Amino acid sequence: MKTPNVRFDALLVLSQVLEQGKALDDALASVNVAQNPKDTALLKFLCYGLLREYEALDYLLTHLLDQPLSPKALQLRLLLLLGLLQLKNSRMPPYAVIHETVALTKKLKLTYASGLVNAVLRRFEREKPSQLALLQNKFFPEHPAWLIARLQQHYPDCWQTIIRHNNTPALMHLRVNTRKTTRRAYLASLETCGIKAYIPPGFPDAITLEAPVDVEQLPQFNEGLVSVQDLAAQLTPHLLQLHAQLQVLDACAAPGGKSCHMLEAAAIDLTSLDVSTVRLQKLQANLIRLGLHAKVVAEDALQFAHTAPSAGFDRILLDAPCSGIGVIRRHPDIKFLRRESDIAALHATQVALLTALAALLKHGGYLLYATCSILPEENDATIKAVLSRLSELQAVPLFALPLVKALPASPYIRNTAYGIQFLPEPKSHDGFYYALIKRSLA
Repeated sequence: MKTPNVRFDALLVLSQVLEQGKALDDALASVNVAQNPKDTALLKFLCYGLLREYEALDYLLTHLLDQPLSPKALQLRLLLLLGLLQLKNSRMPPYAVIHETVALTKKLKLTYASGLVNAVLRRFEREKPSQLALLQNKFFPEHPAWLIARLQQHYPDCWQTIIRHNNTPALMHLRVNTRKTTRRAYLASLETCGIKAYIPPGFPDAITLEAPVDVEQLPQFNEGLVSVQDLAAQLTPHLLQLHAQLQVLDACAAPGGKSCHMLEAAAIDLTSLDVSTVRLQKLQANLIRLGLHAKVVAEDALQFAHTAPSAGFDRILLDAPCSGIGVIRRHPDIKFLRRESDIAALHATQVALLTALAALLKHGGYLLYATCSILPEENDATIKAVLSRLSELQAVPLFALPLVKALPASPYIRNTAYGIQFLPEPKSHDGFYYALIKRSLA
């Protein structure tokens, strides 16, 4: 079997993201085949690290070059930035990093630049303390200007903090399948395996790992005892107040984390709907691993809303298509791929989906609207637009619910006019939004 060249694969992935506009997960999947866990970890370190620190690394590069690189020399720039990332942040021997990076110039047909690559990386390593001092007390937003402006507008008290949090790696959180085990029992299993973890306050089914691990290292992962899911996303079944026999619709369900969690929480009759057949395969795989069952439907949610029997569900979850601004630390490619014009288009889609799905809600039923965005245009503004059209709907004050009252007091959990906004917090949850809507009894 051919030995994989992880650094070359990283360059392929980054080129797909930055030149072709491909999502990082999709780009990783295109090259991350038959790699062992160690290679996979290195590949992710390189790709995630460079996208998180692109601006700071590029700043260092400008101080190491005698002449600026051509804007067209993206492959050479990425190669140099990857070398600097490894010398700055990894424990790899510097001579190995420099050797491997220079060797890639031949594979990339950049042999003319091998001397430049060697000189730049050696200079950085030789002058490392003074080079790193250039970064001290300097703020690198690592976000596009349009997004910075919106964060300044909506969060004048903490926009820089949000940006810093977005530029840090996220923690790994587990959701315990309470049909099969308890948190305390699973925490003990983790301890037996030498995996350090703890129970975060306020999130009923969660365990947080002190350091991420491959899922195959998690005890009885394949037997369905746990899943990987962010803390804020784990509140879904509790906010919907699920109990047995309810007819429930998950309208944008794939890859199935929230569908599975709802089924773990109560013996509901669940319809899991999504337009993507590829992503629904992941949902089916999750259902099988966890030993759960749902009616899985491959259809566009708007089309489904127009053809399904009206007022057919006691509960509806709309985890709406959104910008993903709240999960940038897990998906740093969002900073490069999202455009300001996307926000208005997403808002229109969200309003259309919410309006159409509300017609499928039984009188007295609840619809939970969720996004992984922290932009009010996708959250409160969407709820306001729909409530102004449909008088039979009303927002439920989430902060009055016992579950929400039990959340830890935090400046990163905020009450809004219509829901609750989680802001990204390094030691806890991602950015996430919920609003709960009730349809009147008559």
